[in-house]
Amino acid sequence: MGRWVWICFVFQACVAKYAQIQQVSVAKFARGSTEEKAEQVQKLRTAFETKGMVVLVDVGFPEGLIEKTMSKSREFFELPLHLKEKHGEPSGYPPRSYGAVTVPTGKFYKTQQKDDPGNILNEWLLVKNTTVPIDWKDPYYSSDEGQEFYSSISKHPEQQQWPAEVPGLQEVTGAFYREMEKLATTMQELFALALGISKDFFSSRSQRAPIWPVTIAHYPPQEVAPAEDKERIQPHWDRTLFSLITTSDAGDEDSEGGLQILVDKETGDGVDGRAEMEGRSTEWQKVRRPPGGFIINVGEIMSRWSNGRLKHVVHRVPNPKPGHPDLGRISLMAFVVPDYDAVVECIHCKEDGSTPIYEKTWVGEMMNWGSRLPIYNQTKMEMMRMAQGLYSTKGDQVKLGDPTDVKSLEKQLTKKAIPVLDIAALQNGTQEEQKVAARRLSEAFERTGFAVVTGHPVPPEHMRNLRIKAYQFFRSPLEEKKKFDKGKGYGFGGYNNQRESGAQLLGDFSRPVDMVESLHAGLAGLRAGVEGIQLRGTDEGAKDGHCSIKDISGCEMEESTPPVLSRSAASFLHAIEGLAKLVAKALQLSLNVTNEELDLVIDPVNAGLRLAYYPSKKEGPKDGQMGYGQHVDSGGVTMISLDPANPHGLQVDISGVGTNGKDQERLWADVPFIPDSFVLNVGALLSRWTGNKWKASVHRVLFNEKSHERLSIITGALSPKIDGPAFAGFQQLATYPPVKAEDYLGTRVALHRAEYAEERGLKGDAIEKESEQIRQLNI
Repeated sequence: MGRWVWICFVFQACVAKYAQIQQVSVAKFARGSTEEKAEQVQKLRTAFETKGMVVLVDVGFPEGLIEKTMSKSREFFELPLHLKEKHGEPSGYPPRSYGAVTVPTGKFYKTQQKDDPGNILNEWLLVKNTTVPIDWKDPYYSSDEGQEFYSSISKHPEQQQWPAEVPGLQEVTGAFYREMEKLATTMQELFALALGISKDFFSSRSQRAPIWPVTIAHYPPQEVAPAEDKERIQPHWDRTLFSLITTSDAGDEDSEGGLQILVDKETGDGVDGRAEMEGRSTEWQKVRRPPGGFIINVGEIMSRWSNGRLKHVVHRVPNPKPGHPDLGRISLMAFVVPDYDAVVECIHCKEDGSTPIYEKTWVGEMMNWGSRLPIYNQTKMEMMRMAQGLYSTKGDQVKLGDPTDVKSLEKQLTKKAIPVLDIAALQNGTQEEQKVAARRLSEAFERTGFAVVTGHPVPPEHMRNLRIKAYQFFRSPLEEKKKFDKGKGYGFGGYNNQRESGAQLLGDFSRPVDMVESLHAGLAGLRAGVEGIQLRGTDEGAKDGHCSIKDISGCEMEESTPPVLSRSAASFLHAIEGLAKLVAKALQLSLNVTNEELDLVIDPVNAGLRLAYYPSKKEGPKDGQMGYGQHVDSGGVTMISLDPANPHGLQVDISGVGTNGKDQERLWADVPFIPDSFVLNVGALLSRWTGNKWKASVHRVLFNEKSHERLSIITGALSPKIDGPAFAGFQQLATYPPVKAEDYLGTRVALHRAEYAEERGLKGDAIEKESEQIRQLNI
């Protein structure tokens, strides 16, 4: 394309026209007649239902105050960087969006945005001058949550120091702050009336901080054009209740480097990031403010309260066109946010029966994305960030995407979280095809530790035959099943009736036993992995003495296996060997594991079998009871055949918070069911040996609420040798100290038993200490 066209494309400096934005008179609303007041309310309502932005005129600020504030601010920003940084954000300052209201006149400087060479594109001076008295003994401020938003000046006395090089800066910005606080209060009433609710609805929920610190933004002149993906402020919308902005006129009105709003090209209405997804044609339009006036736009909090009636729209500040003699832009902004404990939900839905388009939340949840306090749902906050369609999970701004509600985004993410992979190429593909299949399986294990695989070599009839026979066993009278109970509880093979507690594998000793019956069995004489620990010493070995893990073709089931399913179980275990070896191949191809390492600590198959039966139940679960409590598996790779008659219930936490995460942080994804497939997931010891490259993810089985029985067939691959040496990990992947599989798995197997704490004599602090070690996967 030609040079001029290219410049237009990069800087969007050739087509932006001025937006037609409704003007609302603050003076007529505050002091006019009843008719004039009603007219301003109607104008505001109509404008925010369409354009999403309004120009405020007749605001009543003292004459010259805006100009003086801009002039003094420009003097400050013209100081050398090292002098400005003397007034920077202090150490220990609350890092959240709220900032802190601390003293009658406080401030700090912050570099907001740089380009790749380090040139400043946007810098801030934040000024605090609230009239609200603060009682630091009030839990609202003094609690851990309060300290996320507020900080006492006694911690940061340097905030009271103002630059001597700019005399009068403190006084003029303080006066401007107080006027902004008054204007914000007036606008809260105007918005409430526009929505037909009590005029003090918003002000009553903004008692502690009527406005944030006033943000004075400086966009310096650009002598060298920034990179294409850098702008003064990227496209975004505000999370606030509403925002008030007034800007300098000199230098930015014709530079294309001023405020712009995204609109529908045909209607001129303001839009959010969904417009492109809806097939609408959009364009950027410039926003002009009249002398002495303000631009006001609502944020996501207002949009949520109004159930989308008042729209929050996308806006930006692009770079000026190349070669323009830009003086640098100054913007004076006030972001109005209610108190952090204010609940945000649809105002009108209960009265008019309309459906909320946003889930209920609270201001603190929306504003405190960076918090790590346990009161915040970290996963939900990340979902909010992603739901805007403007941010990556790491908080970096990206191009406009598909903003949506958190619930909808969760549904999208969880639906696609666990991939379905055809691994046939691992068996019969070319060398390159095998590498590709191995890499895809490895990538699934790196993301969530789970995958559903098809194209495996296990004939479907082996799964069907075993499931039929297993159902015959579990449906038999309890007294008949108890004959195969070895009497030592979980971890010693045989039948167990609701005596397991999966949650203890995450250090949670508070839950009732899981609602599951299980049967453990194995090929006689073969001992590997978790099943090897469980079944060790329970028989005399193979009948003919020739059973070997390297060739299980002659192996038979141990004698204690229920006769009704002995033959079908043996056939299944022989058939599953092919899949187990494909998983071993994937490990070697994707992570460069050598044959020597594999032979040292891992058996490709474990020759053990667990049948998990979830009986039909008409009564509900006890408080906190699950089909199988949230946990991580202990050994190598678990291979599961889900019940085609009732495959639902297995869920994986895809939030990434790991074993130490809080329950409210977890994001549960259903494992998809594909007929004749296997679900594969990584165990803790194998994850440890891969340096956590392959993840051992938290998962659970929900209570059988529909009262349909369910039976899962579970076996394993890449099973750690229980007689193997202490091992740290494969090649360069090792990050943990060496551990013997026998010791590690022995404790993990014991953790299944509900009696674990009692057997260990754990009480009080000892239980908490043990729980912490478990959550860290040290045992």
